[in-house]
Amino acid sequence: MKFLILALAVAVVSAQVHHHDIAQMVDQAFLRLDVNPKDGLLEFEELNHVFTLRDTDKDGKLSYAEFSAHAVDNAMRHELFNHFDTDKDGFLQKAEMVDNNFNAMDQNGDNEVSRHDFDHYYTNIIQHLLHNHNGR
Repeated sequence: MKFLILALAVAVVSAQVHHHDIAQMVDQAFLRLDVNPKDGLLEFEELNHVFTLRDTDKDGKLSYAEFSAHAVDNAMRHELFNHFDTDKDGFLQKAEMVDNNFNAMDQNGDNEVSRHDFDHYYTNIIQHLLHNHNGR
């Protein structure tokens, strides 16, 4: 019985740390994207600008190397890249990275993404990827 209680306590602590890690990763991602103005809202042009900056060879798409150079979580960068690469061509097109994500986050169509909407969207993606990665 003591072992079961200890195992449950460890599982609860692990889940809390895990949730904290996800929240930290999402927070860092938002701060990197909310660039001008830094107002707690993401606008389409901000995401477009960040995409253009990360496209270092200026070919209109992000290679895995370009994406990885700016990935918030190195442990999940491969899974995130594959998730966003919807046409599975090995590159992230602007439509995949900017248009699709912004439209998915901008639920009310006001051309702004609140911090809450961003957190909800990316937390769901990360949890989904972790669930699939861990084989659950």
